[in-house]
Amino acid sequence: MGTIDFRPGSIVGNYEIVEQIGEGGMAEVYRARSRSGQCVAIKRLLPAIAHDQRFIDMFVLEARLAATLHHPNIAKVHEVGVDYFAMELIDGHDVRTLLTAAISRARPMPLTITLSIMYGTTCALAYVHDLCGPRGPQEKLNLVHRDISPSNILVSFEGAIKLVDFGIARIETGSVTRSASKQIKGKFPYMSPEQCRARPLDGRSDLFSLGVVLYELTTNTRPFDRNSEFDTLEAIVSGDYPRPSKVIPKYPAALEEIVVRLLATRPNDRYPTAGALLVDLDRVISAHDIDLSNDVLAAHIRAHLGNGEPPPPRKRTTPVTSSDATIPTPHGELSAEAKVPIDRIVARADELMRTVAPDVTDPRDLSSEHVAQLIGRALRWHAKGDLESAVLAVELTLSAARNETTDALLTSNESLILSVLTSLIGDQTRTAVPSQYLDALVGIAIDQRAAFLLTRIDGTLSAHELLATCGLPMRDACRHLCQLLLREIVVLV
Repeated sequence: MGTIDFRPGSIVGNYEIVEQIGEGGMAEVYRARSRSGQCVAIKRLLPAIAHDQRFIDMFVLEARLAATLHHPNIAKVHEVGVDYFAMELIDGHDVRTLLTAAISRARPMPLTITLSIMYGTTCALAYVHDLCGPRGPQEKLNLVHRDISPSNILVSFEGAIKLVDFGIARIETGSVTRSASKQIKGKFPYMSPEQCRARPLDGRSDLFSLGVVLYELTTNTRPFDRNSEFDTLEAIVSGDYPRPSKVIPKYPAALEEIVVRLLATRPNDRYPTAGALLVDLDRVISAHDIDLSNDVLAAHIRAHLGNGEPPPPRKRTTPVTSSDATIPTPHGELSAEAKVPIDRIVARADELMRTVAPDVTDPRDLSSEHVAQLIGRALRWHAKGDLESAVLAVELTLSAARNETTDALLTSNESLILSVLTSLIGDQTRTAVPSQYLDALVGIAIDQRAAFLLTRIDGTLSAHELLATCGLPMRDACRHLCQLLLREIVVLV
């Protein structure tokens, strides 16, 4: 390995090297361009270790593994070569950069950024942990990332969340893997207790690491940082850390409960799956009325880095307690989403909203009177068999900001709403499968809950099984499945 020329202008596989853009402990990364003009990132082993078979094997494993992963919150691999692989270029920042900015500006990380990062990364882990072999659910791969940390979570300028660097990920079979230097793999401050002890791992180890990231995002400190690596490992193994509310006054109680459960010393005391974590994150997101859409996140990132103003807050009907405390200085080191020309469903929804509320541009600003009109239209369209229009009316209804009147309307029409959604789904004994055109559609801006539902769809579950086991309330599960069906991201066969 290491014989290919990577100087600017050189041709590597189907790409022309433009410039080097990064370097890590094992590899360096280049910006490259295809003949059609598409920009990609090319990763190759550092020349100094490119002839060491141990590192070659690890690098090849990463390339082959990453090439099999297809999820909106995981950077996509386009081509695997002899000593390199080309992957999706994420124009943006890693989460470590955002943490550094939070500290330098003495400001807390906005909750919108924190929860968007958490939700996107958890969606990626839900997909990775549930991967199965050719024989289906009876052949779970038990894939564990093993290196969840701020530097391996990227946020694109367009607001997409991407998990990267599966260099030490592995299929866990009960054995333990150490690096060539006999050291346990992983970044010490983010390792789980079982990882510190070099014991077999499962997906709950990744969730512990994600808990450390969540703690750091919300306090600007790492829970187990100590004066030495040994003391750090001791703190992790013993579960010795200050609760977030001891670091940040008025820390949201529901969010602290999530942190504490993620950082439980015993794996059995943590969330059993990433899907279970998503359910609790969803409750916090709803309670704080947070918009997870990519454009809102992108605006918040620009404001956080001092390059713009944050988007206006969503209209609230009830106050939410949040911290306005100054973030202390920490100790020690601290999806680019493809855009399709037109999302037909969004265009139709916008057209419908203009007919009901000409002066409203954001469905969250729809009044209770608008909601009542939309429910009436949904009822009429449903009776006529125009299910797509009925579902779009319901979608706008459910997107409106909540108040007492709107809540009463939704409650009194709950059965109608569910009937509309289930009518579009139809025969629930059919199997939900990803569309053969998924790669072309993956840039469509579906929301994070629909993206989570997509992680559960592998061609083995019927619609009924999917709705019953996804962990979302039935109305929400039906709603987000309809989003995927309308856009033909998922089909029922």
